[in-house]
Amino acid sequence: MNQLPQFSEALMGAWGAKTLSDLRSKAKTQASGMLFEAIRGTSGGRIVLLICVTRKEQIQKLMPALNCTGMGGAEDWTKTRVIEIALRAAAGSGLAFQALRDASGAISDLVLVSAEQKSISVIERFFRLPK
Repeated sequence: MNQLPQFSEALMGAWGAKTLSDLRSKAKTQASGMLFEAIRGTSGGRIVLLICVTRKEQIQKLMPALNCTGMGGAEDWTKTRVIEIALRAAAGSGLAFQALRDASGAISDLVLVSAEQKSISVIERFFRLPK
C-alpha cells in the first residue's frame, strides 16, 4: 500500500477510539441493520472498507460471497477498537473479521474490514455501493 502515511492518519482519525460495540450499536439504528464506513485514497477510491452487519440473513449471504472459511476470535466488542481489526487486515491477507455469536452459536453480528482491492470490489458489488 503506497499510501501508508495517509492511510495511518485517516485510520487513527476515523477509528482510533471507536469500538466494535460502537459500530454494532450504530448499525442497529439503521433501517438496513448495516453500517458502511471507508477510508479513501487521494484518487477518491476506497482503500479500506468497513462493514458492520447485524442481521443473520445478510450475514449468511455475505459469507459465501467473500469465500470466508473462518471467523475472527471471540474478542470483547466493548474493548476491541476498530483500528485493531483494520490493522490486522492491512498487515495480513487484506481482510479481517470479528463475529458475535448468539446462544445457539450462530453468527448474529459481524464486523468486516477490507484493505485489499479485490475484496473491497466484492463488497461494493454485493451491496451495490456507489463508488
